[in-house]
Order: sequence, then C-alpha cells, then structure tokens
Amino acid sequence: MQFDIDCAIDIMNFIIDNQKLSDDKKLDVFYCKHFYEDKGLQKYGEDVIYYALIKLYEGNYIDAAMQIYQNKYRINLIRGLTLKGHEFCEHMKSPTIAERVKNGFKTVGQHSLNYAETVIKECMVASSREATKMIIRQNGIL
Repeated sequence: MQFDIDCAIDIMNFIIDNQKLSDDKKLDVFYCKHFYEDKGLQKYGEDVIYYALIKLYEGNYIDAAMQIYQNKYRINLIRGLTLKGHEFCEHMKSPTIAERVKNGFKTVGQHSLNYAETVIKECMVASSREATKMIIRQNGIL
C-alpha cells in the first residue's frame, strides 16, 4: 500500500480542527469512525485512512493506542497530535513549503514524512538566510 501524504496532512488537520478540551480538562479522543465519516476525508477511503493513521503513529505524529498482533494493527483510539505532529502542520501552512513537499513526493517518489521534514528544514534555512541578508543590507553592514 502506498502512503498518501495529502491524506496524512488532512487527518492531522482534522484532529487540530476537531479536538476539544472538556469541562473536566480532558482532551477528546478520536476513533477510526470519526475519520471515515468525515466528508473531507471520505475521498481517500477507509484503507488509505487506516494506513495513514498507522504511519502517523509509527512516525510519532499522533498519540494513539494501538495493538499489533500477528502483523495486524488494531487502532483503539487516537488521543491527538504529538508536538512533532503540531510542528509539522504549522510548517505546512506555508504555501511555499507545502508546494515543495508535495512536488517532491510527485517527482522524486519520496513517500515518508521524514522526507517532508527535510524539505521543511531546507526551506526554513533558506528563508532564514534570505532574512539575514535583508537585515544586513538594510543596516548597511555589507
């Protein structure tokens, strides 16, 4: 089965958009059915969503209760995004970064979130260098 980066990103955004803190200060949890029933995620199909959830868990992007028995995963519940998941989603809000990540998946055939993280870091370094150059020019240091 092939990993669908768009599905994974949409799942993480779904969690961000729908997770609430209850009056007794507990975060809502999600079950697979929440993702399967969402109109925005239904286009992927249950198998693609399930696979993306497994990969997000393996990559430490979501906090979930899973069981593995005889090479079969059972997803009991999803508690939410990890800090790593939140950071990834925050970086993907930048259209430039999101476009580079998705183009890399299409052209190079990379299918891991580690690849996406590498692209994000490269974009951030390049952006930081450009900002530093602008500051240096504005202050007449060069």
